[in-house]
Amino acid sequence: MSRSFPIFSAGVAKQGLRGWMRAVPVMLLLAISVFSQSSARDSAAAWARRPTVAVLSFTGEGLAAKDLAAVTSRFEAELLATDSFTLVERRHIDKILAEQGFQKSGACDSAGCAVEIGQVLSVRSVFTGELSQVDGIWSLSVRRTDVASGRTVFSHVLDIRGGLDDVLRGGCAEMASIASGQKRPERDRTVLVARRPLWPWIAGGLVVAGGATAAVLLLNSSKASTQPSGTAVELSW
Repeated sequence: MSRSFPIFSAGVAKQGLRGWMRAVPVMLLLAISVFSQSSARDSAAAWARRPTVAVLSFTGEGLAAKDLAAVTSRFEAELLATDSFTLVERRHIDKILAEQGFQKSGACDSAGCAVEIGQVLSVRSVFTGELSQVDGIWSLSVRRTDVASGRTVFSHVLDIRGGLDDVLRGGCAEMASIASGQKRPERDRTVLVARRPLWPWIAGGLVVAGGATAAVLLLNSSKASTQPSGTAVELSW
């Protein structure tokens, strides 16, 4: 029993191949376009879900204005890097507050003040911060106040043993991670101990030896120690 097979001429096959080659780029472009539109919609939806917030100038008694401005700016940058909030730019904050007659450049030390400025800026919530230094320990306290209710919805304190550079490089990044919810420490206070080469720090029975890194140690407040207690986390920067 004979079987017949379709016979294609070289010309037909060549035309078919050419047609397929012409169709492939069009199909790829169509697929890329559909994917791009879908990604753009997803990005727009994610952006819309981010709450709009403002970071007001941090306060700090006895500290230089340039140091407070540096910490405020660094925290802003680290908070923005978490992709959790839409931030009002600093220049817009200063411009709006100047137009409204505020004399403190946005610095606040009370929830009422934060709510008032938040209403002027038309944001959902406001971050305020305070920096202090006692006996070589920096304390960075940050709060987030809901403008509609006036409630404090976030509050955390970082105690940082080291220099101002440790506050900027390690403290602000850690605080932003906690404020955005990326990190959830068990306590409302975290201790960062900067480690310097050949200078170990002993705290709560733990010894931290040299290296250009930093660690967060859980200090036992029941033992004799001049250090504050905090949550155990390990960091490096």
